[in-house]
Amino acid sequence: MLEKFKTLALAAVLAVGAPVAASAVTYNSYLAITGVVSNTTDFQSGDLGSIDVDFIGAGDIDSPAPSGVFSSLSEGMAVTLYDIDFDAATPFMVWSVGGYSFFAEEYFNTLDSDTDFSATGYVDTGSATVTGELFFSTQPGGTTVSFSSTTAAVPVPAAGLLLLSGLGGIAFARRRKS
Repeated sequence: MLEKFKTLALAAVLAVGAPVAASAVTYNSYLAITGVVSNTTDFQSGDLGSIDVDFIGAGDIDSPAPSGVFSSLSEGMAVTLYDIDFDAATPFMVWSVGGYSFFAEEYFNTLDSDTDFSATGYVDTGSATVTGELFFSTQPGGTTVSFSSTTAAVPVPAAGLLLLSGLGGIAFARRRKS
């Protein structure tokens, strides 16, 4: 009877623990970029959906200091900014600095807002790719733009489940032999 109780308890722990172990880890990374936008738009409502964003020169990393995945970067570093063409095929590179590049896959709020929009995509770190978001904002009548990018890890739920299944199978096989 005690043996069945132990087996049932182990099964319950595995059933509850597998989904928890397979969840995503958030990096809480942050990177702020400032740059200058060409006056091709007055950033009035609807412009961003029809008029692309053209940058003048490079941008730079702004405060607060980069964190998480971006912690190897520092304030003041030059950032290459790529003109944003809302009609271009995605993924589309928006910025790159120090081996990191953000590729936009989908834009949001380009028609609803006169000063800002957001994009989802991924950050290529050179050794890994993590999901990311980009927030673009500018001041009405101004030409300074601010980006902030955040990242989160992409979960691999199958790996944890396969590991637990394999360990369970080994334990079962050893138990059966004795």
